[in-house]
Amino acid sequence: MALLLNWIGIILVGLVAAIFVAAEFSVLKVRPTYLKELHKKGNQTAKITLQLLDKLNDTLSTTQVAITFTGILMGAIGESTLSETLVRLFALIGIHLPENWLLATVSIIILTYLEVVLTELVPKSMAIDQPNKIALLITRPVHGFQKIAFPLIWLMNWSAALVLKALGYTVATESEDILTQAEILGLTRQAVQGGTLEPADATFVARSFAFNDRVARDVMVDRTSVNFISDQVDVATAYQQYLKTGLTRFPVMKGQDRDRISGYVFAHDLAKQNAIAADTALQPLIRPIARVAENMPINNIYRQMVRTKSPFALVVDEYGGTSGIVTDEDINEELLGNIQDENEREQDYVQKQTDGSYQVNAKMTLNDFEIAFKTQIPAFKERNAVTLAGFLLEQEPTLEIGAKIQVAPFTFTIIKKNANQHITWLNVSQAA
Repeated sequence: MALLLNWIGIILVGLVAAIFVAAEFSVLKVRPTYLKELHKKGNQTAKITLQLLDKLNDTLSTTQVAITFTGILMGAIGESTLSETLVRLFALIGIHLPENWLLATVSIIILTYLEVVLTELVPKSMAIDQPNKIALLITRPVHGFQKIAFPLIWLMNWSAALVLKALGYTVATESEDILTQAEILGLTRQAVQGGTLEPADATFVARSFAFNDRVARDVMVDRTSVNFISDQVDVATAYQQYLKTGLTRFPVMKGQDRDRISGYVFAHDLAKQNAIAADTALQPLIRPIARVAENMPINNIYRQMVRTKSPFALVVDEYGGTSGIVTDEDINEELLGNIQDENEREQDYVQKQTDGSYQVNAKMTLNDFEIAFKTQIPAFKERNAVTLAGFLLEQEPTLEIGAKIQVAPFTFTIIKKNANQHITWLNVSQAA
C-alpha cells in the first residue's frame, strides 16, 4: 500500500512539474494581442494571463521555484520507490536483486530519463507548438501558486538581485523585452521566409518605418525639375504650358524669380478660365501654397496637407529660398511605391539596353527588383533598406557616379544622381 501511495505521489508531482514547465515556455511564446482580444470578449482567464505577462520576471521566478521543488520531491521519493518496485518485479520471476549502489544508480538513470521526457520535453514541445492554448490552461494553477509562494519568490528575487549587483549586472525588467525596429524587421523577414507573410507586406512594414525618418528634402522635386509659371503671363499662356507638360499643378513665381512664390494654380482652373476669357490675368486663379522647411518630417507635412486641403507644399531652405516642392503623391509613394497616374510621363523603372544590361530606377524596391528579374537574392533578405538605393548605401555610404557594387549575381553601377546627390539611376548587369 505504501508503495502504491508513493507512485501516486510521484505521478502527481510529475504532473505539477509538467504544468510549470509548460507555463514557463507558453508565457514566453503566447501572443498578447490574442489574449487582449479574448479579454475584450469577457474571458477572465485571459485577463489573469495578461497579468502574468505584465510581471513576467515574477512569473518566470514562480515557474522556476515550482520546477525546482518538484524536482527535489521527485528525487526524494522516486529513487527508493523505483528501487523497491524493481526488486519486487524481479522477485516475481525468481530473481533476487541486491539493494546496493548499483541498483540505486540504475533507478536514478531510469527516473531521470522518465522525468526529462515526460515532465520537461513533452510539455515544452506542447507549449511551443500551441502557446495560446497552453497559456490559458496553466494560468490559474500558476497564478494560485504565485499567491501562495509570494514571500518565498520575493526573497529569491531579492537575493538574486543582490548577487547580480555584486557582479556588476542589473536586474532585467519587462520593458527590456520591447522589440527594436531592427528586430521587428528581422521578424518580418523570417515570416516571409517561413511563408506566413507576403513579401509585399514585409516591404510595406519596412516602408512604414522608413516613412517616419524621411524629411522634405528626401522626397521633394528639386527646383531645377519644377515647372514654374510667372504671375505676369495670361491664362492662355499658362494653359499652353499645361497642354505641353500634362502637369495638373504649377507653382506661380513673381516675375522670373523662383525664390518668390506667390502660390499655385490648378490646371482645372486654367482650362475653365481659358474657355471663358483666355486673355485674362493669372492672379485671380492663384491659390495659397503651404511652405515647409527642408528638414520637416514628411508625416508632419502630410498632416498639414490634410488639414489645409492642399495637394502640395513649397520646400524652402534656411534663407527662405525655394528648394523644391513636395506633392501628396511624393509622400504616398514613400509608403506605396511608385504611383504613375495618367498625366505622368516618367521613364519605366527597368529599361533594357542594347548591350544586354538594364537601366534601373534606384527607387525600385528590393522586392520589385526580384520580381522583375525573376530571381531571389540572398543578400536582400538580411537588409533593413527598402529600395535599391538604400540597400547600396548600406553597403557603401559614399557612392559616387561610376561606383560599382557586386551583389551576386548582379553588378550595380551608379550612373545618375539628382541635385541633392541622391542616387536616382543604376546600370545593372549580370554575369554570363
